[in-house]
Amino acid sequence: MKNIPLYNFIFLLTLFSCNHSKQKAGLEYYNIPPISNLSGEKLAQTYCGSCHKFPEPDLLDKNIWKESVLPKMSLRLGMGDLMSYLTTMDYEDMQETINANIFPEKPVISQQDWDKIQDYYLKNAPQEPIPQKSKKKIKKLTGFIIKNIKTKNTPLVTLVKWDSAHQHLYVGLRDKNRIDIFDKKLKRIDSIHIESPVSDILFNENGSIFSLHMGIMDPNDQKKGILFRINPDKTSLKIIENLRRPVHIVSADFNQ
Repeated sequence: MKNIPLYNFIFLLTLFSCNHSKQKAGLEYYNIPPISNLSGEKLAQTYCGSCHKFPEPDLLDKNIWKESVLPKMSLRLGMGDLMSYLTTMDYEDMQETINANIFPEKPVISQQDWDKIQDYYLKNAPQEPIPQKSKKKIKKLTGFIIKNIKTKNTPLVTLVKWDSAHQHLYVGLRDKNRIDIFDKKLKRIDSIHIESPVSDILFNENGSIFSLHMGIMDPNDQKKGILFRINPDKTSLKIIENLRRPVHIVSADFNQ
């Protein structure tokens, strides 16, 4: 459990206890839909396909369906252990999740029908991921020469931005909380240390930049994103705080 204030945790326990009491009331309280005569496949098409495109069982292997996807789907059907799921979050994310009201208070499907859906996926999913089909090789563009940037952090790059005025390339690195600056020959000439992963940059005529930081890159609803102005001497000033995982910035003159 992550940093949940005691009084909020007590409130959540109280809420959980109330819900648990309601569960004991049985079908009379919940008015659970009756058991259908549909197959697991038809039920999956109905419930899984109501929010997004119907996912075929072979999209994932058995273990991922069993340990990850199906438990999370059960919460969206008003079933499963919601309390345990909520307590894995930071407090702010927990509040946002509760306020979003994305998890039904009552089951929207009978336990028997939910079992059919689970059986359908677990019986038809492959034991190992299905190999992808071979793809056509990408044709190289003519008139260009490919050069690799000397960095070991390619999978952790969050930003690539070209500064045409100074002929510099800016590369944001998630694991280092750093922006590397390369010249037009792709030689690293400088670095800027930052507070969190950078998602976008705007260049100013005076040599400063607006640098947009996500706060936390992984999916979340916490207001930890910040827009900085970073000066040529690398001093920085916070322009806007408390942004929710910002990823893009655009400048415009609204009043001419």
